Amino acid sequence: MDFSLTSVFVVPVGNTLPTTGSSENLTNGQFGVFKDRSWTAATAGNISTASFIEFGQGRPTSYLGT
Repeated sequence: MDFSLTSVFVVPVGNTLPTTGSSENLTNGQFGVFKDRSWTAATAGNISTASFIEFGQGRPTSYLGT
């Protein structure tokens, strides 16, 4: 299958990928990779069991979501 990304992700300089928690723990502008719909941070230890991955970026206020 062809899995091509059709979006551009602007990742801040110095971004650190989260290794624990969920998308709710992202700081403003922080970019993260998460597994499945659980929004659990994707790591080298758990990514092999993921059906798919999702990308998220923190927003300045919590009510905007990611």
